[in-house]
Amino acid sequence: MGTKMMQGRMAGISMALVSFLGGCGVAVSYVPLNPPPREMHARLPADVEFFDGKEPSQPYVEVGTIDARRRQSNGASKEELFAEIRQMAASHGCDGVKVIGNLPIGRLGYRAACIVYRPSAVATTNADEAKAAAPAAPVTTLPKAE
Repeated sequence: MGTKMMQGRMAGISMALVSFLGGCGVAVSYVPLNPPPREMHARLPADVEFFDGKEPSQPYVEVGTIDARRRQSNGASKEELFAEIRQMAASHGCDGVKVIGNLPIGRLGYRAACIVYRPSAVATTNADEAKAAAPAAPVTTLPKAE
């Protein structure tokens, strides 16, 4: 296992432990799956796109899974669990999270995939947006020389 993968795994374990011991009714864990298509950096939770019941429109790689579960049956709400998933995704640098579904029987919570967009998708989107925003060049016609 590579050093970066091991560091990511250790960061995920420590984040899960911090979340579990943090006093809220939620335990959160991150498990790396695939190498990211580009470098990942922590971001604000509000910058993490959230997909529940729909697919992202851009090509992506699922780089990890995030589990958020209630510590007691009367613990956190669905919204609180999703907020914890988004927080964990932000700390790992995910572009978005895609809800996979409920955790296995006996564990009250949700599993989501940490997704990172492929660089070509990000570049294409930015180029398309720039092209659409740019004013059209004026077309001029010169008289034919005779």
